[in-house]
Formats: sequence, C-alpha cells, structure tokens
Amino acid sequence: MAAMRYPRVEGRPLREPFGRPRRCPPARRHLTGASPNKSNYARADVVALAPQGELLCGLMIESPEGTATCRRCWPRCPASAVIFTGEGDLSQELGHPRQYRPIRT
Repeated sequence: MAAMRYPRVEGRPLREPFGRPRRCPPARRHLTGASPNKSNYARADVVALAPQGELLCGLMIESPEGTATCRRCWPRCPASAVIFTGEGDLSQELGHPRQYRPIRT
C-alpha cells in the first residue's frame, strides 16, 4: 500500500497508511498530461482511502491457502477494492492446470 501513496504531511487527514516518496520526473509529465500542481497529489491516491483518488488497489490470490484466508485478511487491507484470482497458478496448485471447466466429482 505504501508504494501506491505519496507521504502525507503531519496533521493532514488520510495520513495512514503512510506513503513512500514516488518519483515525478518532469520529462514524463507530457505523457500522462500531468501538470506540476498540488491537485495531482490529491488525485494520485487510492480510491478506497480518498474519494478523489484515481488509483485502484487490488489483491491477487494464487493459492488454496489464499482462498481459505481471504475473508480474514481482506478487512486488514482497508484500501483494497477488489480481489483477483490468479487462475493459472491457483489451478495448478489445485492439481488441474488451466482446466477452467467445472470439475465434476
């Protein structure tokens, strides 16, 4: 999560989880349409933590252990908006590599 957020100034709302410094090289601004103003810092945040944000954080489950614990772990990640299934790795771990049709037992 810290890699997705800019550090927040002491005393500002939505400070936690604290972000890590991210690069904002001037040479790439023309590719994204970003301008060097403060509104970009507000928008470049995670949607679940900041309604004006434009980043969506998702988790990926790729193991049977992950599917068993996701209900317990997801509430601990308040900024996560979605859980994806890594179907290739998960199907291989379950012993049915890339067999996506329902398995009848």
